[in-house]
Amino acid sequence: MDIASQYSDILRTLKKDKYNDTRDKLHKLLLERKIPYLLSPDKTDEMEIIKPIGEGAFGIVQLVRYRNRIYAHKRPRSNLSKSRNSLLDEAIKLTDIVETHPNIQRLYFINLKTFGFLMDYCCGGSLETYIVDSNSTYTLTDALNWSYQLADALSFLHSKQIMHRDVKMQNILLKDNYQTLVLTDYGTATQLGRSLLTNQVGTPIIMAPEVCTSTKYTEKCDIYSWAIVFNQLLAKQYDPYGEPNLNPFGMIFKVRN
Repeated sequence: MDIASQYSDILRTLKKDKYNDTRDKLHKLLLERKIPYLLSPDKTDEMEIIKPIGEGAFGIVQLVRYRNRIYAHKRPRSNLSKSRNSLLDEAIKLTDIVETHPNIQRLYFINLKTFGFLMDYCCGGSLETYIVDSNSTYTLTDALNWSYQLADALSFLHSKQIMHRDVKMQNILLKDNYQTLVLTDYGTATQLGRSLLTNQVGTPIIMAPEVCTSTKYTEKCDIYSWAIVFNQLLAKQYDPYGEPNLNPFGMIFKVRN
């Protein structure tokens, strides 16, 4: 069965859900951008789920094996159109990055059975987990190396007119024995120049003051978040302000004023 026939079968299963735009998103990913897909009747070509490795507001991440290679499989938390479309939106944003970069998450396949996608697996886990681990013994050289890689990833995104808007340690993964950093989770990413950006997006603890106050902001908000991560690395603690019970919004207003 070719992709057009399989795509038609998928669309037929979505007919009853008149409130979703999954059809348009799949059309863009599969037919316009020619992203490889999983939906094979051949049992020897099926994806093997190994174990769950993470979860977020709309998605669950699983460690999987497909065609003798290990991937991270991000799938919707539920079959609700909001969950499906949120992940397909993220997949589209990843395919906006047409060139590969060693520190940017890469998408390999769309899974038509789950409406999820397969991406790089980073066996070192998140930077946050590594930093708060009492047994981690990273050095100043490691911190500078990670900070440089993150800055290079952001410079690359900005050169492609893409703003991440949620640069934080939870969205930074490690691999290659903790030497290589990968920026992930593009659910809040947006194209620069499409519209006036004033909406409050991101995580309070790393949010730039102009984003927090819903005033006009640019890609410089990513640089502010980079500086927070850099400070966390140097201080070897997650809380960048040194006061665990402090309201992040309160501190941001102090910084702004």
